[in-house]
Amino acid sequence: MVDIGCGSGRFLIWHAKNSGKSQNYLGLEIRQKVNRIRELPQNSKIIATHTNSPDVLIWDVEAQPNRHVLGASESRPDLILIGHKEIVEFVLAMCPAEPYVLSGGKDKSVVLWSIQDHISALGDSSSSPGASDSKQSVKTTNEKESPKVDPRGIFHGHDSRVEDVQFYPSSAQEFCSVGDDACLILWDARTGTAPAVKVEKAHSGDVHCVDWNPLMLTIS
Repeated sequence: MVDIGCGSGRFLIWHAKNSGKSQNYLGLEIRQKVNRIRELPQNSKIIATHTNSPDVLIWDVEAQPNRHVLGASESRPDLILIGHKEIVEFVLAMCPAEPYVLSGGKDKSVVLWSIQDHISALGDSSSSPGASDSKQSVKTTNEKESPKVDPRGIFHGHDSRVEDVQFYPSSAQEFCSVGDDACLILWDARTGTAPAVKVEKAHSGDVHCVDWNPLMLTIS
């Protein structure tokens, strides 16, 4: 289990082991405001963060050095997911079924990544983060920079800011989004990047949350 406290310039992680009988304490030094944190359901040591930038940052809790010391240097993410054109602050989801990440933001787009290849390579210095059968490319300019991963898809259909995204519980290829344009969109990555179903005027006023379970889809 990972418990997280965050704020401007730093977020701290308490990593519980041995059924909670002992606690390992880790601090990450991030010199940007941390807006949203999500834990990967398949591996609680992997977390994703949204800061005030267009990128999603991926962190391996166990591999990161502890920065909770005076004068520590800035932490470096294990992976950077690129694809957004503008700052994305809060819209972030992790897939319950597979190691996929979903994001939305001010650029009106929904962006999908797979981090399966990166997770498979953790702890194996001889492996490349991008496996040969991956549809994504992993870019590393030098050893001091974090690998950057291109998206599996960038999905367009909203006319305004995307306010929330959610995976279908049993699929990494099916997901939904809601936006300030009052639209609810269902997406199927297997059929392309255009909306599978678009419901206009699905809500009135501000909407900040969408929830999709096997029996019901709700927005609020």
